[in-house]
Amino acid sequence: MLNQLFGIQLSNEAQAAIIGAVVGGGMTLGVPLVEYIVSIKKRRDDRKAFLSSIQTELAALWQMYKGLIGYKFEAYIDNKDRDVYFSEGLFESTRPTFSYYDNNTNKLELVHDYLISAHIIKSYIYLKSLYEYWIYYKTHLDKNLIAECTLLTNELMIQHSIADQTIDETMSLINKALGQKETPSIIDFIVAYVKSWKRGY
Repeated sequence: MLNQLFGIQLSNEAQAAIIGAVVGGGMTLGVPLVEYIVSIKKRRDDRKAFLSSIQTELAALWQMYKGLIGYKFEAYIDNKDRDVYFSEGLFESTRPTFSYYDNNTNKLELVHDYLISAHIIKSYIYLKSLYEYWIYYKTHLDKNLIAECTLLTNELMIQHSIADQTIDETMSLINKALGQKETPSIIDFIVAYVKSWKRGY
């Protein structure tokens, strides 16, 4: 019943605590518990919105990269008879806009999961680094510095592989997190009551 009322998954003992608080303790205990439920719902919604936005931006940026050069570079890597340097499909020396992440890094605290937060940060670092490598590579290629390009190609293979794996892992972690339901326990409500009591309820 309370799950439907507040739009959040509550454990059975948590529901019993709320009902008992409202019936037995009236406003003294009932108000802070209801406030806590509302705050949990807002935190869950904010977290979901942040993760969904990160997922959307990362997917779009990675697909843009793959479309510009990534797919051709992967084919080049797989070609055992390739030339000493990669010369096709190079995009213009412009950097993509990481607008959502750059403007919302303060919201990483909403995630409350070190593994996911770390993967999000690493994904953006590796992706930005990959673009910088390609811009650096293109500068050398334009100057016909073939030996340097060969060395950069080997480094790009490593950077491309790391970025691909990290972004794939990040997407999986975010998908898993978005599918989970947050279930407050009776301990959470005791903590909420103590905090509200200190505020003067």
